[in-house]
Amino acid sequence: MSKKLHIVSLGCTKNLVDTEVMLGRLKNYEMTDDGSAADVIIVNTCGFIDAAKQESLNTVLSLDSGRKKDSVLVMAGCLSERYKEELSKELSEVDIFTGVGDYDKIDELLAAKQSRFTPEVYLIDGAERVVTGSSYHAYIKLSEGCNQQCSFCAIPSFKGKLHSRDLESIAREVEGLVAKGYFDFSFVSQDSSSYLRDQNISDGLIHLIKRIELIDGVKSARILYLYPSTTTLKLIKTIGDSKVFHNYFDMPIQHINDEMLRIMKRGFGKEKTLELLNAM
Repeated sequence: MSKKLHIVSLGCTKNLVDTEVMLGRLKNYEMTDDGSAADVIIVNTCGFIDAAKQESLNTVLSLDSGRKKDSVLVMAGCLSERYKEELSKELSEVDIFTGVGDYDKIDELLAAKQSRFTPEVYLIDGAERVVTGSSYHAYIKLSEGCNQQCSFCAIPSFKGKLHSRDLESIAREVEGLVAKGYFDFSFVSQDSSSYLRDQNISDGLIHLIKRIELIDGVKSARILYLYPSTTTLKLIKTIGDSKVFHNYFDMPIQHINDEMLRIMKRGFGKEKTLELLNAM
């Protein structure tokens, strides 16, 4: 009889991609929606804002209270990474802790019943995913980490600096998913408009758009989370002219007051914001 797996993915779509990687490593498990029936329970947590942190903790504790004897409870992801020392000491309910670097090793951690925090963030490169929620749409992760220095954001403190995936690695993943029948894609990262800047390539998203447009079978695509200070007018025009990428701009403006934007350390002001909005 196969073991049963209950998995909960909290937070953003980047987390969802990482959860799908874990599912790819645990395909021999039978999925169950009932945590009390599971042999293994995994919570992929979010550690961004207070409400998300509380939701992650509540989910872990709720699943622990109803789980069966000898089951294994795993706390993975951003909250686990951000507070690894505190949680490892205080959350005795959890059997295995892991952060943001070992999603593709989850089967090994379960076999050894061992916690692990690899210092590098995990970037997909050939890992098999079990795409959830759709038979035609998939999220594609562009990068991890962020080089921005927003005063209100903790993500660089536990995800580190920008680390972009190789363009051909992304193309291979899209081609593999197209072969399985997927045709609609959302490209995601913390700061997508900085893609490939860590490799000294400016306007990396333009290279991405041109490369994805060459893949037969991709019918539609969009890019999530453009950052105002790293979005260029050339990029806006490239998206607008594309026959594959939607004329769609997912960009958090957050404020229009120069002084407030300075305090937030957003790296741009009202003038740049209006320039981008007019171009769109």
